[in-house]
Amino acid sequence: MANRTAARRSALTRIDDYAMESAVSDLYTVAGDDHLVRRPRMPSSRLSVDAHICTPRFEVNVRTLRLDDPLDAYFRPSAGYLDMSLDERSQGRYGAFRGDTGHTDFAPLGASVFVPAGQTFHVRCAPMRRRVICCMFDADWLDELRDWPWEPSRLERCGDLRIPAVREAMLKLAHEALAPGFGARVLAESLLLAILVQLARHFHDCGSDAGERGGTKLAPWQLRLIRERVEGASGPSPGVAELARACRISARHLARTFKNSTGSTLGAFIADARVRQAKALLAQRDVMIKAVAFECGFQSPAAFGAAFRKVTGRTPREYRLDMLGLQTAHDTTCPFEDSLTVRSDN
Repeated sequence: MANRTAARRSALTRIDDYAMESAVSDLYTVAGDDHLVRRPRMPSSRLSVDAHICTPRFEVNVRTLRLDDPLDAYFRPSAGYLDMSLDERSQGRYGAFRGDTGHTDFAPLGASVFVPAGQTFHVRCAPMRRRVICCMFDADWLDELRDWPWEPSRLERCGDLRIPAVREAMLKLAHEALAPGFGARVLAESLLLAILVQLARHFHDCGSDAGERGGTKLAPWQLRLIRERVEGASGPSPGVAELARACRISARHLARTFKNSTGSTLGAFIADARVRQAKALLAQRDVMIKAVAFECGFQSPAAFGAAFRKVTGRTPREYRLDMLGLQTAHDTTCPFEDSLTVRSDN
């Protein structure tokens, strides 16, 4: 037990050392070919980390930023990023989101700014000195709560969060980082999770219009991607979680907006696509029904038969015989339905 505790402390120390030595600000600039490239870490004279709490899933730090010259840079974090000023609100700070989900106009930044993981944020700052509390956290934590897409109407609100509960929790995080007590990491994680719940509630309730949750639809490229992946699948069809990641939205949001867009549930669409694939294979004389079941991603011939009959009203064998112009009655006594190809006797 003592050895495991010592090893864990050693691992946490390495993580802390890495956090202090590596770039703590994921700033990017645009190169000549319009690709984002990582900026070198700001020198200690411009960026200093005064205190921090770090675990494998999140980092909280208090930092001081000093800019002698204007800053014009792109910021695209791989983790969720939230910061809040600990001094007076700085003037001359503007930001805008850029990316596939849409663009926002440049707007003044408030005391607290949130940048979702994977979103590209263009920031412009005048020379200034600013002390902030920063939180970087595993993107999955918020995605588990999220049932909305990051469309421009929500991204516009990220540059100036005005959520009293978040501000209060951020101040407690700053105090814990600067003067850590017993169980600091556990307390920091609980405060951060509470913050994420408040963020989720905030963005859930601030849709682009009052009826958004009942009428949001998928973009054409998302519908096209779903059709291509489902109808082109060989073997098991992609699941809802996989399709949601490809569409860059949550699974719950995908399920709701797919029905709004097509009038059908995603599960029914996947089942229908499987059956269409099965029909094409059943029309081939030399393909066994069992092979058709596994080729279309069903776990067993029995599951295939039940799903096929639910959609078509016939068993796979009945459908095959009808397609080939044979009389079902001729084969009702055959005990080897799964190995049946075609009986050609009259």
